[in-house]
Amino acid sequence: MKTAIRSNILFAIKQIGAKENYPIHTELVRRVGYKLGKGFFPLLKRDTTSGLEARGMLNQKIIDTDFDRVRSNFNHFTTKLSTTTTKWGGATLQDIISHPQLDMKPRRLSLRAKQNIESVLSSKYVLLKDIAEVVESTVDISSTHKPSDKVHLIEGQDIRAAEGTVSLRDAEKRWEVEQRKTNKVYAVSNRDIIVGLVRPERRNIGFFNVESANKIYASPDGVAIVRERADLAKTYPVEWIFHALRTEQCRIQFWTESGGTSYGKLTLEHINNVKIPVPCELEIMELASKVKRWSKLVNDATRLFHSVWHEHDKVVILNSPVTGLESQDFTEDDDDDD
Repeated sequence: MKTAIRSNILFAIKQIGAKENYPIHTELVRRVGYKLGKGFFPLLKRDTTSGLEARGMLNQKIIDTDFDRVRSNFNHFTTKLSTTTTKWGGATLQDIISHPQLDMKPRRLSLRAKQNIESVLSSKYVLLKDIAEVVESTVDISSTHKPSDKVHLIEGQDIRAAEGTVSLRDAEKRWEVEQRKTNKVYAVSNRDIIVGLVRPERRNIGFFNVESANKIYASPDGVAIVRERADLAKTYPVEWIFHALRTEQCRIQFWTESGGTSYGKLTLEHINNVKIPVPCELEIMELASKVKRWSKLVNDATRLFHSVWHEHDKVVILNSPVTGLESQDFTEDDDDDD
């Protein structure tokens, strides 16, 4: 029944689109003006300097909502179309019809998203899959490690999006990783790019640079691994690729192309097919050199951090029978070097 209805809707839309490919205005609404959930109290607009409540002409309180922006932008949109002959640079009906799922998500059809992809397509660009490896194969840690072996597992929350780094959490026994997550994981190498699959609009991309990546793995359900290709390392060094993936041109693509929920989740296909603008060779080398220097400083700082404290002083304290006095999994064997 649903399939038949969808087919009829698709047919009707295509019939309309064949006659007129009209412009479409889209908006994202996040603030509705009220605190949703318990209480449902109004959220008031405030002066950005003092924080005091803003007031209207009749001294009334003003609800802080995105709908005011939507109304203003839509009025501007209709006025612009009726008073200018300039070609519309945003979405049109064809952008919906041509999509295999009739995708009408505002993030994909917004003016900024359309202008971004058109800007990329109008310049020299490459697909990520043509210049780097997006790792697909996993390893079975149950066949390479004993149950008691300690391993690190990188997950999406371990990426520090603002800094572009990856933090290693405390090592876990192999059986604990299998119980909590899975035994099928990515093997992580030095200078890998770790891409978070969830909330791509946050620029969840980190550069992993350690002296030894032994017993370090990544969870396939939370991250993807982008790796430098040896045959293209001189032309497209991984440091430049890392820089490119964190630019607005790629961030917006990841955000607009990821499907599913309103937050979006990337797939390996999304990552493989992201379009990366390619500057001149000199700029690529300069950017790669800067990222190398930055990465070395971060690595040096991390090494210094670990040299300051004993391992026991860096263990995350979890709830225990004597909260705060016992760390999880503290045994006499851990104290061999004392």
